[in-house]
Amino acid sequence: MKSFCFTLLFIAVLLDAMSIQHHVATDFTSNILIEKFGSTVNANDQASARSSTPKERYEILLNNVSGSPFESIYEYQIDGNKLRVNETHVFWPKHQKLYSKFYMNFPYEGQKIFGFSQQYFFLQPETAQNLVIAEANAKMSANDHLAIVKAEGNWKNHDASISNTDIGDINGEENPLTWVESMQLYFGVIHRTLWLKYFSGFVELLEQIYLKEQIPLLKDLAHTPESQTFGDKLREEMKTYSSDIDNEHYHDFSKSTMGCLHINTDGIPISKEGETEGWWLPLNQNLVAWRAVTFFEPLRKFALVLGVVALHVNNGNLELVFNGTQVSDMDIEGIDITNIRLSVGPPNNIKDTRPTPPEKPTSLIDNAYRYFINAQPPNKLTPWAPREKLCPKQLFDKKIQQLETACTESGGLRCLDALAKAYPCFSYFLRSSKKFSHGIDGMLEIIVLQHLMGEASWDVLKTFAGDDLPWDEEMEEALEKINLQHTDKS
Repeated sequence: MKSFCFTLLFIAVLLDAMSIQHHVATDFTSNILIEKFGSTVNANDQASARSSTPKERYEILLNNVSGSPFESIYEYQIDGNKLRVNETHVFWPKHQKLYSKFYMNFPYEGQKIFGFSQQYFFLQPETAQNLVIAEANAKMSANDHLAIVKAEGNWKNHDASISNTDIGDINGEENPLTWVESMQLYFGVIHRTLWLKYFSGFVELLEQIYLKEQIPLLKDLAHTPESQTFGDKLREEMKTYSSDIDNEHYHDFSKSTMGCLHINTDGIPISKEGETEGWWLPLNQNLVAWRAVTFFEPLRKFALVLGVVALHVNNGNLELVFNGTQVSDMDIEGIDITNIRLSVGPPNNIKDTRPTPPEKPTSLIDNAYRYFINAQPPNKLTPWAPREKLCPKQLFDKKIQQLETACTESGGLRCLDALAKAYPCFSYFLRSSKKFSHGIDGMLEIIVLQHLMGEASWDVLKTFAGDDLPWDEEMEEALEKINLQHTDKS
């Protein structure tokens, strides 16, 4: 019986996709698409269309804390990354891969992380949408691939002494992508994107997970000797926390976490040094910043951080110190958002003007659509299919161009269809270092790509999709550039 019901659901998805591509809505799911995805439907119409009966609303637990709820330090080798530094400023390059080692501490969550990172900075275009903390006006942005070497805490644990090779990878064989699996991925992207934007309440929740009233206070937060002491403290903590790591352990990292970083450059424009564009950023000065960190497995979690960053030079390294004054986090269970919390550190004597939280998706239509989506969970084998099957080289430019055209000129269902067709090209960008650990079309993965599409130019998006190698295969270059192969542990 289960198999029969599953078959009916899959046929319904097939019919739904056909109706999307031909712009004809004739079955149950397509009626939902018209109701939820039509360009003329506003938020009030969506709420009334679901149910006129009041429903349970999301609850966001607010906790005022006495210290910083997030602390991190990134250490960039100046020579290895070819950074230009003078007595007062550093030239921060745009569209160049930067490598660093990092240490993060979420003290009120009992979570510490150490590893190395690859970042790629870009300038948000003027047409950028989907800004999570728009009030921060942080136009200098970066994707942040995080390779975790050691992690301890409630969210993530990783022991680098356990090799990634011993993970039961079905002999490491690649998965031959079938037509059915290809269709699964296509429809999974469509329906989880619709759920994310028009059912889950996630868009409305973005107004709930930070206090915008703190941002003007952060802009006035001066860099003091205590700021330098804070950086010194984190440097020592990183050294102590990583002291038991041998050089070979760096090869047994876990790349199952992805982040972003957004910095308000305080009016500093893009300039050019030789052929390289970038920003001349001041040393020893606070800049308002925010970032997100997404944990794909084993616990699926989304965290958002707001605060200030400062750049210091120490012993041939450039240090980026993040003093997080707000941290919010939420768990993603299947396609549902749970356990939302917001911790706010000083300065936190501020008024809370957040709107009423959105309703949870619990109506008859919501529950039916939830069941429909959950009947086809993300396929953990698909990201490891041959790249040429997921995104053939001869079709790559066409897929990305169609995505840009559809989402720029048409929007709606055409954009959604183009996204689902181009989505497999981001497999290297989204997948983990551990084979078959998670799919690439789950809610968190779609959140990452939707965020990127909203805040990056199409050229940057194409760069991320077009990498010929998955990030974890670039690790040797990263290790060399940050000199971890010859770490002095004295």
